Order: sequence, then C-alpha cells, then structure tokens
Amino acid sequence: MKCRTFRDPNNPSSLGLILEIPDMAAFEALLKSDEGQRAMREDGLKVETMRVLVEFTP
Repeated sequence: MKCRTFRDPNNPSSLGLILEIPDMAAFEALLKSDEGQRAMREDGLKVETMRVLVEFTP
C-alpha cells in the first residue's frame, strides 16, 4: 500500500491521506479488527471525523 500524507496549514491536527489500496475489502476488515481499532485509539484518530472516498472514472 502506498500512502501520501497532507496537513492543513491552518489546522495542524487535521490530516489528509491518499492511499493506494489494492484490496479495499481487506483494508476495511483491518479497520474493523481489534488490531486496527487499537492502533486508531493509540494514534488518537477521531474515527467519527474520518471519511473514506474512492476514486472513480465517470
């Protein structure tokens, strides 16, 4: 998985990521797993503010 990280210059606690995820189902399973939940808590991620968008070609 490749990841690019962005930070809002006016709000350093607001981050954005571009992730290249080859298997979205596996990624979603990781987010729901005990390990994923623990990692998000330890990192201080506010899950309620997280948005997942997918690229599409119309």
